[in-house]
Amino acid sequence: KEIIQYEKGVTLIEGSRSQRDQAIRVKLLDDAQKLLKDFTDNPRTAQHALANSARNQLGNLIVERARMLVEDSKKGDKEKLLKDSNALYEEAYKVFKAMEETVRVQLERIPINENSNASTLLKDSKAALELAYKVPPLCG
Repeated sequence: KEIIQYEKGVTLIEGSRSQRDQAIRVKLLDDAQKLLKDFTDNPRTAQHALANSARNQLGNLIVERARMLVEDSKKGDKEKLLKDSNALYEEAYKVFKAMEETVRVQLERIPINENSNASTLLKDSKAALELAYKVPPLCG
């Protein structure tokens, strides 16, 4: 039940990718952004196993919205649209930096070295977090 917001958000993002109508696409991304933000801001789900994925999805969604504004700027009102897209890129950067900090803290809480007898699941969790921390998010 906790992950319904996350799953709906991801589904809306996927649906927006095949949408040709710009107004419908913007509405789908608006709804997805709200759902993912609610998921990551909710104290009950902020530490969920999917929270980092939700933050990554949210950051990528914001980058996609910025790209859409850049494309629109080619058709008119260039200065305003580019300014708005720049603000979105900055917002996405903040989301990614916050995710990076969250993952760093999560990694610090898992004191495992290769010679420990920690469970395979804990080692796998740490490896996944390390990968998320080292690899920059993919945008689109």
